[in-house]
Amino acid sequence: MKAVLEVTELAQVEQVCLLGIWAFAFVLSWMFLEKLMALCVQLEQQLSQVDQQRRRLLEAVLAEALGGRLPSGQEESHAAIV
Repeated sequence: MKAVLEVTELAQVEQVCLLGIWAFAFVLSWMFLEKLMALCVQLEQQLSQVDQQRRRLLEAVLAEALGGRLPSGQEESHAAIV
């Protein structure tokens, strides 16, 4: 009977350990997911800044090439390009 109790106690300890491992893995996965989402937000902001910078540079190049003004009708097509 004592051997059966020891096996049962070992099984319970094993279950508690496995539960602890699963809980730890779950917490780590949430931490990883939060970090990944933060990196995605940061990348999106950087891409937006680069896009704005590219638009300003394109506008400056067009203004320089065209003497400071766009020909009529080019404003719409320029907006479509960007």
